Amino acid sequence: MSKKFTKTLLSSSLVGLLVVSAEGFAQVSVYPKDSQYSVLVDDENKPNEFGSKFKVYYSKSSHRGVVRYVQNGQDNVLFHFGNDGNIFVLSKDGQIGYTVHEPVLKDFARMAEGLKSDGSKNHKLDEAEVQRIYDKIYNMSNTVVNPALKNQVGELSGRVDKIDLAAGAIATDVASKTTVGVNSDGTLTSADGATKTIAVNDGLVALSGRTDRIDAAVGSVDRRVTKNTQAIQSNTRQLQEHNARLNSQQRQIRENHEEMKRAAAQSAALAGLFQPYSVGKFNATAALGGYSDKQAVAVGVGYRFNEQTAAKAGVAASDGDVSYNVGVNFEF
Repeated sequence: MSKKFTKTLLSSSLVGLLVVSAEGFAQVSVYPKDSQYSVLVDDENKPNEFGSKFKVYYSKSSHRGVVRYVQNGQDNVLFHFGNDGNIFVLSKDGQIGYTVHEPVLKDFARMAEGLKSDGSKNHKLDEAEVQRIYDKIYNMSNTVVNPALKNQVGELSGRVDKIDLAAGAIATDVASKTTVGVNSDGTLTSADGATKTIAVNDGLVALSGRTDRIDAAVGSVDRRVTKNTQAIQSNTRQLQEHNARLNSQQRQIRENHEEMKRAAAQSAALAGLFQPYSVGKFNATAALGGYSDKQAVAVGVGYRFNEQTAAKAGVAASDGDVSYNVGVNFEF
């Protein structure tokens, strides 16, 4: 799990993220032991190993489950889901509701309810899937509807209501009147005292045309909302890709750090090797070096040709890595 995800998870904004009914999920203690499940670790080298970061609690009676983060002394709700694999999410301003369908959660619910044909207790929900689902619903829950769009829809709704009232009045009075008045702004009124009148049928046609234009405007707003939803989904995918790249960089940094510590341990071991002091004598020397939690062993040999000249060579090894040195000494 990335550091960014962990920090977000522990923030106070997590509480109340989802508005799905949480009946039966308020306390962990209400679950029998056989309703608690662990999540597979995100490690391809450990395909059947369960981790301790997350717990899933599932109630057969209500057909609902909840995923919790339970590491480092925390016990926080991430999201609720139904036996159909659906998660309901509200936008930040409460104006738009999203239904997120996750097949992996539906498969988990079938397993928990014993509905799998083979009767197995295996599921495919791992730590990476939990993080992916959380990232998606977290981003969707933080979206805000454009205020301009909300105002435009409200204005259109108000105009439609006015048109409905006018059409109702015309329908009621059409038996006794054959004309309607037209105001300067184009709206219709009673023919009594009006300076301009038109036939009732013509008035209805005018109203119909205005309604068509309003319907077209509402359709345009719907298309813009759809585009915004698609853009949100695209941003969610990009965030997931960025998170994967960050995880890869973190692994590389850890590997570089381990290699640096081994190299430092080897350097310390090589520095501990002695050179020969007696003329015409060979020497064999060994040394142990360390840095942080890494250790290295070094061995070397040397020979002094005369009082002014000596040579030595050494090699050091640590966890499979090897380094060496060769040196000649001239004194004058």
